[in-house]
Amino acid sequence: MNRTSVAAALAAALVLTTAACDDAQDDKPATAATAVGGAAPSPSATYNDRLLDEGQRKFLAVVWKHTPKRAEISAMSAQELKAMTESYSAECSGRRKDREQSLKGSPTGQKATPEQFTEVLNAWDALCGIEPGAREELLKHVKISNGRADPDYGGGPVYLYDLSITNLGKDTADYRVTIEVYDKDGDFLGEHDAFAERLGPDKTNRQPDQLIVPNGVSNGTIADIADLKVTDVERVPGGSMFR
Repeated sequence: MNRTSVAAALAAALVLTTAACDDAQDDKPATAATAVGGAAPSPSATYNDRLLDEGQRKFLAVVWKHTPKRAEISAMSAQELKAMTESYSAECSGRRKDREQSLKGSPTGQKATPEQFTEVLNAWDALCGIEPGAREELLKHVKISNGRADPDYGGGPVYLYDLSITNLGKDTADYRVTIEVYDKDGDFLGEHDAFAERLGPDKTNRQPDQLIVPNGVSNGTIADIADLKVTDVERVPGGSMFR
């Protein structure tokens, strides 16, 4: 279930660019200075951004770079712009996967080029304080072992596994881990989240005997579980994900 808010989805629909819109309308505001070589000017050239912090200004710079809605954004007050960025920030406690789905589900997101989509999503990550980096590298921070079904654990069937999250970075960080469950045919059964809070560098958070209960397997049963895969890892330096 997509847990992102309607506000964020509406904001995504406003700001995510599509090349198809460029030839359908001219939204360049009269107040916007045209940069040399046709590059987009900074949004600070057209609105009062004194209420915005540095992270919000950087996020809006990406918005301004791509959006076909410059006239509308130029007409927004600093308070309105701040509220727009805060609607994105409000979703930072949710999973990156859900933010990605929110962008994909917006009308403009469905038409954006992959490069444009990635740049906006990365800017959203930066606004959330999520550390950039290859997913393959972050996956190395997490290990799953000793997966096994128990047909009568506390009166009913469960699936147990041991999880460890090791901070391979240089600073304290929070982690959110997405674990997907598959059957022997490779079909998706369900997904689960795991967390580690304020984990120091080179330290390991061990979580033995993690449970998957029957209602956590939406597309099958406990007996169908054949494989667990770590599919996404979010790392927020400074230990601020859960504050």
